[in-house]
Amino acid sequence: MKLQEKHENILKLIRSNKQFPKILAELLPEGEQVPTKMGTKKIIPALAKTDVSFQLLLTHSDDKVRQLCRARISAKSWPTWIQRVQKLKAQAKVMKHHGQ
Repeated sequence: MKLQEKHENILKLIRSNKQFPKILAELLPEGEQVPTKMGTKKIIPALAKTDVSFQLLLTHSDDKVRQLCRARISAKSWPTWIQRVQKLKAQAKVMKHHGQ
């Protein structure tokens, strides 16, 4: 498997709402659980960057837990940053075309 494919597979796991809680649960010390919240119909993992319990994991005593949670935030927000950059590039191109 090429490095790019490995990178993409890791990103998919970190972004996955099904796989990430399993990975996190394996890293958490015994007795600790993946944080949860009430979803629309059932209890779900509280893994959004705005969830207070997820934010607390960013200060967890275990460095691996902190790094994994930071990786999730980065992986989930990366597509948004790419879109912003593409919009800025398009705006710059239009401004250049119009001589501004």
